[in-house]
Amino acid sequence: MINIIKSVNYSTKRDMVAILTILTIITIPVICVISFVYNGVKFSSITPSIYYGNKTFSEIHIAYVIASLILACKAVGGDASDKTINYELLSGHGRTRSFIARMITGFLWGTVIVMLCEILPLIYLGIINGWGLETDMKNIIIRCLILVFPYIRTTAFFMMLACVLRGSGKGIAVGYISVMIDLIIWGILFIMKYRWSRYIGGMVDGQMLITPENSKEKIIDGVRVTVFDTALTGKEALATIIISLVLTVIYITIAYLNYKKSDRD
Repeated sequence: MINIIKSVNYSTKRDMVAILTILTIITIPVICVISFVYNGVKFSSITPSIYYGNKTFSEIHIAYVIASLILACKAVGGDASDKTINYELLSGHGRTRSFIARMITGFLWGTVIVMLCEILPLIYLGIINGWGLETDMKNIIIRCLILVFPYIRTTAFFMMLACVLRGSGKGIAVGYISVMIDLIIWGILFIMKYRWSRYIGGMVDGQMLITPENSKEKIIDGVRVTVFDTALTGKEALATIIISLVLTVIYITIAYLNYKKSDRD
């Protein structure tokens, strides 16, 4: 199984689409910071709290979900067209081990790598300029940790699509449409004041998790500061975790049943 993971990982690392996707999600935060400076904000004032409080963190989240879609589908279905699975079976590898290896690689690319790229700005801005007064660092860290679960959920969904549709291209296309449909449905239900609508799609759940809501003005060290309420209720965290894990199990089960009985095209 380790050899399959290495093989799939090797292929994904050399896929031009995957490379461009990684470069894009690394560049996006840099462009956001440059836009802050261009609009008159001193770079020394751009802290993780500002980055979060101005909704930059949440607004670009969809770009990272799309990146997760591309990378997860590439890892799981990138070799579907060359019947690599058939060679793996002839080499003595079982379908179950082949499937697990692809799932591990898919989560590595679609969840771990993408999440690291997304939270990277909070790290380097915090190191350079300090955290800032607008948010509570502990609460933001908790939110970022909980964000792992919507990512696992969406990555599992994207990998299921790649397995069922037997190809990364088809998986990416249908996955993108699914994300857009989630946004439309959420938008309608949100307008109708259904607060539970955030849990419909993993992308929306993740975005709402890192979107600042309530804020108030405070005088700190003689300076007027807009402080954001970043505390996360136990109910919200638990709902996100449970729903994400349940759906992840369902998606992976569907993918496995399909993968186990189907040859690659």
